[in-house]
Amino acid sequence: MVQAVRSLPGHWNVLLRGGIAGAALIGAFWLQPYRFAVNTTPSEPEGWYLTRALAPDAPLERGELVVIRYEGPAVAKYRTVAPYPAGTEFIKRIAGVPGDRLDTRGRRVALVTPRGRTVSLGAILTRSPSGKPVPPPAPWHNAPIPARRYYLAATDTRAAFDSRYFGLVPRQRILARARPIWTWKAQAG
Repeated sequence: MVQAVRSLPGHWNVLLRGGIAGAALIGAFWLQPYRFAVNTTPSEPEGWYLTRALAPDAPLERGELVVIRYEGPAVAKYRTVAPYPAGTEFIKRIAGVPGDRLDTRGRRVALVTPRGRTVSLGAILTRSPSGKPVPPPAPWHNAPIPARRYYLAATDTRAAFDSRYFGLVPRQRILARARPIWTWKAQAG
């Protein structure tokens, strides 16, 4: 085969070698636990992401972008304001990890790390961006985040659908890590 490739005219040689290299890369890519994802919600920058599946025991850290599967009681509770079907996958940032404490004061949610650092996680909305009433979530009163559960927040927390509403996410619903490849809409803040 190598001899046949060398005897082809210049541009065919380049095309054939490029095709072989491309097929090898695509084959290697599909054998790995990677996928492309498109984020179309405003809670994280809209755009293309590369995701990599996680092993069930893979450690997770605060600040990582992850892909979650939306399931549980929140699907029915928030159907009118967040009409996403069960099984929808979202990209969110890990804001709270096991051992952190969550507290709701009025309509504000805060997280306190084991080192005593307090982080505001945004306000709980009474109305959705479309004007529909938002059912109140269960409040947290200095509640610890238990093992294998995570508080997931959006980068743009103003009107995002995140753990303020759908609660702590069990580890088994965190499917993959996500890395932005190309985003086309800047964060609003």
